[in-house]
Amino acid sequence: MVPMPQSLMLTAEGALAIIAGAGAMTAIFFRKRLWQLAFGIMLVGLGAYSLGHNLLDSGDGSAVSLLSGQSRLMNLPAVAVLVLASVSLIGLRGAAGRLYALLAGCFGLAIGSYAVLENVRPGLLGAPGGLVEGFSLIAGLFCLGFGIALIILAQLNPNKPFMLRRDGVVAGVAGVFGTFVLSVIASWGTHEERHHIARSTIQYYASELKLELQSSVALIDRLANRWASLGFEVPEALEQTETRWYFKDTPALKSLVLFRDGRSPVWRRSRNPEDLLWVMDQTVNPEVLGWVRKARDERLASAWIFPDPAKPFSAIALVRPDLDSGAYFLAVFDVAELLALESSRDYYDFEIRLEGADSPAVERAIALHHLEHEVYEHVPVNIPNGPDLVLSATAGPASVLSLRGMLPPALFGFGLLMSYMLIMGRSLLGLQKRQAREINVAEQRFRSLFSQSPDAVFAFDREGVYQAVNPVAQKIVGFTNRDLGVTRYQDVLTHGAMDEADFVVFDTAFQNTVAGHPQTFEVAFLNALGKRRNYECAFVPIVVDAGVVGVFALVKDVTDRHQAQENQRILQRSLESSENAVVVVDVRESHMPVVFVNSAFTAITGYSREEVIGAPVKQLTGPETEESDMDAIWTAVRFGRAASVTLKSYRRDETPFWNHVALAPVKDDDDRVTHFTAIMTDISEKKEQENRLAYQATHDVLTGLGNRSLFEDRLTHDVALAQRNDQQLAVLFVDLDEFKPINDALGHKVGDGLLISIARRLELVTRPEDTLARFGGDEFVLLLPDLTSPAQADEVANRILDSIADPHQVGSHELYISASIGISLLDKQSTGPEKLIQQADMAMYKAKQQGRDTYVVYSEDLDSKLSKRVELRNELQEAIKTGQLFLNYQPQVDQDGHLCGLEALVRWKHPEKGFISPADFIPVAEETGQIAHLGKWVTTQACKDARRLLEMGLLKGRMAVNLSPLQFHRPGFLTVLRSILEDTGLAPEHLELELTEGILMKDSEGAIEILNALNGMGVATAIDDFGTGFSSFSYLKDLPVDNIKIDRSFVDNVTTNEKDAAVCKGVITLAREMGLNVVAEGVETQEQFCYLKSHGCESFQGYYFARPMLFEDLVQWIGKTG
Repeated sequence: MVPMPQSLMLTAEGALAIIAGAGAMTAIFFRKRLWQLAFGIMLVGLGAYSLGHNLLDSGDGSAVSLLSGQSRLMNLPAVAVLVLASVSLIGLRGAAGRLYALLAGCFGLAIGSYAVLENVRPGLLGAPGGLVEGFSLIAGLFCLGFGIALIILAQLNPNKPFMLRRDGVVAGVAGVFGTFVLSVIASWGTHEERHHIARSTIQYYASELKLELQSSVALIDRLANRWASLGFEVPEALEQTETRWYFKDTPALKSLVLFRDGRSPVWRRSRNPEDLLWVMDQTVNPEVLGWVRKARDERLASAWIFPDPAKPFSAIALVRPDLDSGAYFLAVFDVAELLALESSRDYYDFEIRLEGADSPAVERAIALHHLEHEVYEHVPVNIPNGPDLVLSATAGPASVLSLRGMLPPALFGFGLLMSYMLIMGRSLLGLQKRQAREINVAEQRFRSLFSQSPDAVFAFDREGVYQAVNPVAQKIVGFTNRDLGVTRYQDVLTHGAMDEADFVVFDTAFQNTVAGHPQTFEVAFLNALGKRRNYECAFVPIVVDAGVVGVFALVKDVTDRHQAQENQRILQRSLESSENAVVVVDVRESHMPVVFVNSAFTAITGYSREEVIGAPVKQLTGPETEESDMDAIWTAVRFGRAASVTLKSYRRDETPFWNHVALAPVKDDDDRVTHFTAIMTDISEKKEQENRLAYQATHDVLTGLGNRSLFEDRLTHDVALAQRNDQQLAVLFVDLDEFKPINDALGHKVGDGLLISIARRLELVTRPEDTLARFGGDEFVLLLPDLTSPAQADEVANRILDSIADPHQVGSHELYISASIGISLLDKQSTGPEKLIQQADMAMYKAKQQGRDTYVVYSEDLDSKLSKRVELRNELQEAIKTGQLFLNYQPQVDQDGHLCGLEALVRWKHPEKGFISPADFIPVAEETGQIAHLGKWVTTQACKDARRLLEMGLLKGRMAVNLSPLQFHRPGFLTVLRSILEDTGLAPEHLELELTEGILMKDSEGAIEILNALNGMGVATAIDDFGTGFSSFSYLKDLPVDNIKIDRSFVDNVTTNEKDAAVCKGVITLAREMGLNVVAEGVETQEQFCYLKSHGCESFQGYYFARPMLFEDLVQWIGKTG
């Protein structure tokens, strides 16, 4: 017998709740108070018992009621019963009762709709069951009906009789009951039919499954025996053809694996990599290995296994050929494709499952299928040499989009519609009579309103013709009844009675109202008494049968009101226009209430007018308000005199602000002070600006440490104190090592975070009486007063170095950095505080030169050395600006002594010191960064002179220019070089850049990229001083360079020193093999020239041929040697 569907079932307590609920709804409908109470008490007892029992349940999951022995009401149904019970007990008396009934109806409508949708389409609105667990379809329909009924009853006027007649209600109830019975019968029939279809479907697929598995085994068996007859030495073409056709003709076949005399497969093919991966995983599955071992031991010709519960339709068939007992095939089939389950599921809406007969899921499904599924049928399937399986078909409620699912609700809806029409048809007659009476009463009320209104009322048709006026309107326009129906408003509102602008406003408003839009406006009109008055007009369209047939005009004389408003506006504007807050207080009352505030007051304090009017102004005081300021205010009020005070007040949100208050008394005609006016000005921004400027003037914004100004003030004070008390004092100048690369590589945000971290570390190693400041960038200065010995400064310096050396966590970066520290100590020869800072800076600079991450104490000899370098740095900057620098050019010649290139060499002639060696000023320029400007000037001037030589026809080869590491690795180097070539007009093929090995060893990958870019531009490159660096030969093969210049240190002794000669010969040989040109520098004798020439050196440069010379001398030299 087909079990009853869960959606049509009701428990005994559920049926009792529906019967009691129906009785309560009937008692509410017919207003039977006694019956309402009786059914309400019954529902309260049922709902309270179920809810309490659920809350106190031991949790064993039985949910059995002690009253009926069946399942009791769940929590949500119990709550719904209690809500209906409360409506029955409270009734619909009063607005509160009707509102509660409306809310209860909405609750029932929502829960009922949700329950119906969840039973019709499980999971449509969330997880199946979910919020509406415990509601069957029948219970949901009743809940939905009760909710709709409560909403309707709650909105009926309790003072009027019900529109529905009793006989109509009885007929409607009978119709609804009949509809409900027919819907249940239809649902039951649909349910039985779906069970029969499910049973037939799985019986068909059970027999089909056996046949398909047998045919699949036969298919693989034929292949196995064919290959076994060949000794499994199958030609590759035949193997590929057979497997391709097998996979093509058998879509359900996913994988084939061949085993011979061992556990490892000797051949395998799969439809896709995922299937192959799956079957290979199964071949090492202990369960599958045991199954294979058993099949081979029992010498079964074929066997089946379903090994993966996650893929229940994936089956493995073992097929052993007759001709080879040691070999066997494993074939993987998708049973779902064998049975074409997808088409069946889509048509009948069944879910077909295949599981082992001993699976716990099968036992659970058989035991609880009536609770979990609307439809459940199953049949056992016995697989030859395989597991016992269960084939099952399950389905939820029939889809409302199908004929089976649509029939019961459609029948139910049609029956409800017919019942509704029956009820309404029998009630329309009584309704018509009541409406006729109501229309008559409404017309009489309108007439009373029209004739008795204190304001003028006009009625126009669509063309503006007066149709009716009340007595007040007749006095304004001077009409009689004979003027109605013939006079238009254009005839009354003439130029003498109304100016043109007001007439346009009136006419436009009338046309807009005729279009269906109510209008309100004001105009001035000369009335029948000859007085010009202001009138407020409201135009309302007269709508009949959804069309505008005329206009009602409600006209009110507002002349007196306008005058009063004008007087008040003049008075209020004088106060409202002020940007300052204005408060007027009545001092005649003891609590001195506020009687007026302007908009500026509300904007400043945050209090609205409603909150302040009538309240004392003490609302603006707070914990930081000074008592002396308040005493000054009360004194001024007490003696009735003006006062001015600045105090801290509080806004509505309790935030403080600085308030400047100017008080002035207001006196009456008897010279008595009745009010006080306070003009308040928010000066918080000014105060904050003053404080901020004072703080910024003495502190570093980023770290919060003191700045240079604060440090110098403290230093001046502490130096004077130390000199007066004969105390020791030290200044530590801390400069971070390699901070700029971190800032450039990781960004200023990370750099700022590192500076903050270092500032906090420095604060930890200082005493309260010490002064720590940041001078800017990565420079920190520490003042240590009241030292007992100079060694204390050394201890602090060591602690600072150790603290800074620890890793700094800045965001996601763990950073390491060191510092160089210079220490200066106060002595009797110190000239002043600024000198101490300068000496500490010099000592820090010396620490940098000693390798960094250390500290140096200032001494007098350090002062003289650093002073000279600082002086040279400043003079070099002046030399660049004033043109003290110039270029010399040294020729390069080939083996025949002919010119083949030039090298530009910078020289400096100081106006007072004479010539300064490049060995002195070039290192200073590199340390200070001046080398970038110097190098750009040298390159530009050399290119200009090369262009001049080209125009004169004298340049042979290229103009060589030396580059510094800073210039080469500077961002934008290539852009600057291109700009120089464009500005000077020199072609790139006439320029050569000389680089030292140190440039190439630093960031060699980046250097190679730049060299490739130069090569692409046509600019040649040469390695200068080759052989003096590190790993010269190892990186030479990777560098795109054109020339190698042998350093003069090897050339000097090439004829007398065998090692130098060997280096030169090796470089020349290496360069020749790599296709590079070799230039020997520093050739000063004929013996050197001849030796190098004999070993293949191609180019030469040195005093033997020519010294460096000015451009003019170079032109003459070329002319003589040309």
